Amino acid sequence: MWGVIGILFIGATVSSFELPSLVKNKYRRELVVFFLFLIAGVTLNILLGFNVELPNPSYAILKFFTPLNDFVERVLS
Repeated sequence: MWGVIGILFIGATVSSFELPSLVKNKYRRELVVFFLFLIAGVTLNILLGFNVELPNPSYAILKFFTPLNDFVERVLS
């Protein structure tokens, strides 16, 4: 529980430092991207704090490129 509160506090602290300059300079797209990354990072850290097993991104990359690799091997052999 304290870990989640700490993660939320750190996220709020980071946003309090970054938000004023983004809003002042009217960086709308950067503001959206900032919030997307902040929300993704805070969510993943909270899940890790609760010991939720997260999938490894390298498995998705392997599943995507294995058929391509097999095709290239067949063509070149």
